[in-house]
Amino acid sequence: MLFVLMAERVLPFFEGLSLLPNVLYDSMVERFFAPAAGLGWRFSAEIRMQATTEKLKLVLASSSPRRRQLMSEAGYRFEPVDPPIDEPSDVGPGLSVARRAEALAYFKARSVAEVVPQALILGADTMVATAGASGEVLGKPSGPVDAERMLRQLSGTRHQVITGVALLGPEGCRRIDAEVTYVTMREMTEGEIRGYIESGEWEGKAGAYAIQETADRFVVRVEGSFSNVIGLPMEMVGHLLSESRACMEGPGEV
Repeated sequence: MLFVLMAERVLPFFEGLSLLPNVLYDSMVERFFAPAAGLGWRFSAEIRMQATTEKLKLVLASSSPRRRQLMSEAGYRFEPVDPPIDEPSDVGPGLSVARRAEALAYFKARSVAEVVPQALILGADTMVATAGASGEVLGKPSGPVDAERMLRQLSGTRHQVITGVALLGPEGCRRIDAEVTYVTMREMTEGEIRGYIESGEWEGKAGAYAIQETADRFVVRVEGSFSNVIGLPMEMVGHLLSESRACMEGPGEV
């Protein structure tokens, strides 16, 4: 509840601002948060070693088993930590989907950074948006009825999967970005929708489907990062980890 109230107060101020995201996030958190306190993503051993050294460990601020699996499969050494905040059902409706995903990723990472100092903290948040300029943002369904509603909206459409990624380190080092992947689904039959709801596979999934499980049979095209649709754009993660070297100096250098 505390996080939801804070988000409702703060995030609307992002709309229309043209300052760099890092400056905005920093100002927002310092004022409101601190007081409350095989595929293309497999990277070289050099980058993985840069990201996880004995001096500076890598922490994944996520309770998602899918993100943990992606990090493990990519060869990263990391410590998973559940963010000590609750995800709000809606954040800053006046913001773009990418900015909302970035903000939530940052809040997750920052909440873990408060309790795990002197580490690289990686946070992420994934959303699904239906087609059109006024497309609806689909988060995790609240129950089977909500999941069925989402699947009907996505059936036979091309939609966006957006993941905000935040990487925080010592000395004010931070990298924040968002990845967008376009997914095209074929029309699902009534029987397929009912069967998928009964399977329970939709639980805890943005947009009510998991492409890495049996929902891949509904997908006819993926444009962009496949791992992003699963929950973490590993290409971007590798890039941000590599970039983090430039903003850290001394013993904490990655």
